[in-house]
This record gives sequence, C-alpha cells and structure tokens, in this order.
Amino acid sequence: IEKPTMTFTGTIADVEGVDACYSEEQKNKLLTADAVKAMYTSSCNREITVTPTDNIESDSDCGWKITRTYTISDGGCNTDTKTMSVSGSDKTAPTITGTLKSLEEEGCSEANAPTAYIGISDLQTAGLAISDNCNGALKIKGHNDEVTSSNCSTVVTRTYTIADACENEATAEQKITIKRADFTMPENGEATVQCASGAKAAGEEGSKITLPVVKDACGNVLIPVGEPVVSETPACDGEVTYTYTYKDCANHAHDWKFVYTIEK
Repeated sequence: IEKPTMTFTGTIADVEGVDACYSEEQKNKLLTADAVKAMYTSSCNREITVTPTDNIESDSDCGWKITRTYTISDGGCNTDTKTMSVSGSDKTAPTITGTLKSLEEEGCSEANAPTAYIGISDLQTAGLAISDNCNGALKIKGHNDEVTSSNCSTVVTRTYTIADACENEATAEQKITIKRADFTMPENGEATVQCASGAKAAGEEGSKITLPVVKDACGNVLIPVGEPVVSETPACDGEVTYTYTYKDCANHAHDWKFVYTIEK
C-alpha cells in the first residue's frame, strides 16, 4: 500500500502596503482556513484540516504586520505549513477644515508679525478643526513665512505644517498684514514780525519758518505735500498762518502750522 499524497495547487501571496491604521480587522485580509483547505487535494480523499495561528508582529499605526501560519494535515499521513502576512501603515494626512483668521498688525516689517502658534490647540482656537484618521497625536511640525512688501505694507503668508504620529503632513495658511502706524507731529511754530511783509514762507529770504523734521512711524523723513496754505494777510496787525501738510505712504495726513503775529 502506497502512502497517500497531499498536493498543494493554490497560491498564497502576502498583502503589503495597506494604507490603514492598525486594527484587528486587518486579519480579514488574510485567507481563511477553508480558503487554504480548498487549495489542497488528497490522493486517497482523506479529510484535510487546516489550523491557522496568528502572530501580531507589530501593532503600530505607523507600521503594522500580522502573520498567519497555516498548519495543514490529512489526518496524520502528511503535513504542510504555509504562511501569509498582511502589513501596512497609516499614510493618510491629517484632515483640516476651516480657515485661520487673517491678522492685521501695526509695524514696519515682517519682524512685527505675531509669534507663530506652537500648539494644535492654538490653531483650533484660531479657527481650524484638525483630526487624524487614526486618532493619534497631532503636532505643529513647523511654519514658513513668505513675505511680500509693497510701498507701505508688508504681507506675511504663514504656512503651518501639521503632522500626525506617522509624520503624514497637511498645511494651513494664515495671512498677516503689517500696516504702517500713524505718525505724530511736532508742536506748531510761531514768531512775531512788525510788518506783514515779514511773514514769509519757509525757504524765502528772511523767513522765520524752519520746517520741523517730521518722520513717519518707521523713521522715514517726510516732506510737506505741495505748497503751504496761507491765511489772509491782515491790513494792519493780526496773524498770518502758514499750514504745511505732511502725508505718509499709508495716507495718514497731519498739518503743521506756523503763525506769524504782526504787531503794529
């Protein structure tokens, strides 16, 4: 009597690169005992049994692997062993909804932009809803500022990079506009002259007007816009006022006045 034979006629292949969090449900991707049993035949029609044994080699969301070992027997005459593994990791970036509120600050350059947020809770308070498909820890991995400047304002486009525990990344942007603050003017000037002809504009010979040094909020020297506005000259004694207007690039405008008092 010849020994019965048991023949394997199927294919068992590992499942790799699954984009998913770890869970016991991943075992469902492995072949069942009945599926493996169907791959065997017995020369004497002996009953074939398949006993599966699972080994969780790693259960991290960032790299998990489950191996199932199948022990096949035809009742004691023949035995065989097969293995199948399923492995994967979380490759899904965090989900971000909402927008970060645009900010406006006074200043002269990107140096006046507010300090960047450092925690996920800061971003959530500022308007974002952030979640992870594996319910893992989230972090702000860093931020990058892209600066564009015009004649009188600076715009900082700040991009935050948010990462999950597996270093999958998503980004969120915030616009920060740095606007020029208003400037302050020095005190007005005055002088006394005996004749109306002595009430001369700045720059004219014999004028008592020395224009002040006026600077904008960022230290840039401003000069009067156009010619001064001069009040009506009195016939005898009285006052003559020269009004000089200073304006910065943000259209903040202020007048500086010089008053001549004409004494009879």
